[in-house]
Amino acid sequence: FTFILACSLLTGCEDNQWFSTSIPSTSPLAAPTAPENLQLKATGPSHVKLIWTASSTTQSGFIIHRSDDGSGYTQIGAVPPFKASFVDDGVSPDVTYIYRVYAANASGQSNPATSEQYHHPYFDACTSPTPTQTGPLERFYDFPVSGLNYSSTATYSITDNNGSFVWDKTSDIHFSLGYIDLGFLRPWDKVGLNSVARHLGGDFDITLNNLLRLFIALDEDGDATNGIQLPCQTSLAYGQINFTLDYVSFGQQDTVYRLLRLTGGAPLPSAQEARITYEQTLYRDYT
Repeated sequence: FTFILACSLLTGCEDNQWFSTSIPSTSPLAAPTAPENLQLKATGPSHVKLIWTASSTTQSGFIIHRSDDGSGYTQIGAVPPFKASFVDDGVSPDVTYIYRVYAANASGQSNPATSEQYHHPYFDACTSPTPTQTGPLERFYDFPVSGLNYSSTATYSITDNNGSFVWDKTSDIHFSLGYIDLGFLRPWDKVGLNSVARHLGGDFDITLNNLLRLFIALDEDGDATNGIQLPCQTSLAYGQINFTLDYVSFGQQDTVYRLLRLTGGAPLPSAQEARITYEQTLYRDYT
């Protein structure tokens, strides 16, 4: 744009003077591009967490829609532009939902992030029998755990009384105490708790020992050398646990406290006690 301005004697100019100046115009702000890498994860019996990646910097926020039939979508929330996550706390157990996430600004909305279909898992081991397991069975060779939740693209269940789980090794398999993430195995991993510990990160010995300490404290019969039997209440447990923390800090986490109350407040064994039990289990299985 070009503006013509007048300068008068009153403002200190000699005679009335005219001059012009140009101010560059700006294009209207374009609608943002669609978010990417939408991921969904159960974090509780009625909670699903959505995480995505922003693909532009022009959005003023994100809008989240949900459908339970794939045809009609309802907005269930919105978050500011700096937050690329959302928790849907209104899901029902054992129901399949489809989610869409849009980036938006004053010029409009983006296309949605790739729609993700999600079946919200729910299994109450205290009221339901262990689902029938069909397919190739695996078991932690180093530390069998019964009553442990697991899921893959093919199945969702809990480990049986022998600590066995179905896994065809065509995709990763994830383990959890209810909705508390315990890590995963890749199809090429050796099927053991030590492999799970490696994927959780941190110092390997500390992470593995913290896993062992928690399982041993939760064992219902108090004899971890014959395998771990988790209380049925863990099938619906929720929260977060950081297994990479030092031994003292690990035991001070709120979720760890809540889990230990399931077995009457049994204390966590020391790292040394846990490792001795682990080695006894290995010795028993290999002799």
